[in-house]
Amino acid sequence: MTERRTHGTRRPFQELPPRPGVIDKLGTAGIAGALLLLAGLALVAWSAPIVAVGLALVLAGTGLVVKGLATNLLRQFGFA
Repeated sequence: MTERRTHGTRRPFQELPPRPGVIDKLGTAGIAGALLLLAGLALVAWSAPIVAVGLALVLAGTGLVVKGLATNLLRQFGFA
């Protein structure tokens, strides 16, 4: 008779522990910075919508580059 193996020890619908949200990770200074960023972008969009689209793309690209650099740095130190 062959033994039946199960993959993993978790049951299919076992509850996971709560994870911290984005607001918990940002902190007060991060939230204030995000609000100032959005307010500045809204101000530029009010006067020049095309320029605001360009700024939004630059900010998104910068965010992706910073995320990639941080992830790579943490991986090098064995944290990710």
